[in-house]
Amino acid sequence: KIKIYCNCDIVFCIDCSFSMIPIIESIKESISLLMNGLVNDDNSIDWRARVVGFRDNIVYDKPFVTTVDEIKTQLDSIKAQGIVEDEQSPVIETLERAVKDSSWRECTRRVIMMFTDTVPKTDKCENIDNLSNEMDIHHIKLYLWGKKDSGYNSVYDLLAKIPRADIVRFEDPIEFYYHKYINFEYFMSLFLMT
Repeated sequence: KIKIYCNCDIVFCIDCSFSMIPIIESIKESISLLMNGLVNDDNSIDWRARVVGFRDNIVYDKPFVTTVDEIKTQLDSIKAQGIVEDEQSPVIETLERAVKDSSWRECTRRVIMMFTDTVPKTDKCENIDNLSNEMDIHHIKLYLWGKKDSGYNSVYDLLAKIPRADIVRFEDPIEFYYHKYINFEYFMSLFLMT
């Protein structure tokens, strides 16, 4: 059993576009399990967390909270909807906002977890160097689960060069549900590596 002793600020960036309908509830359930685990008596974690939801732009952006009930309320407000065709997600813009608009505490682990199954927009690729610098300066660890698409892999390749970035790519969105990464034990283990 993993025991964790740390302070941690976590931002969950969740794609809530139409294509996420089959998997968004599983992702929210996994996050809820993680947060329940963080308040387990065996752990000593001073955590804060918040949720950012995005489709073609950022549609939901809430402040840090410190209880499981509050983070579950934020998660419950995220609904997958929108149009089916030609979806592209503002991955870079969402990460920029998560970095700049979060009131990060000093002397704490800083983590951004992003979940998306749509193709990233490519019009902001020139911003990745600045984003990388900001994340490096603030010692932010990025975990991103995204769609594998040969025509757009360059965006994820660029994001993978960000210090402390861990990018997992999927062929099919339903892999989110079955993949070993979307489970409580893996999420908990991430905090040992941050």
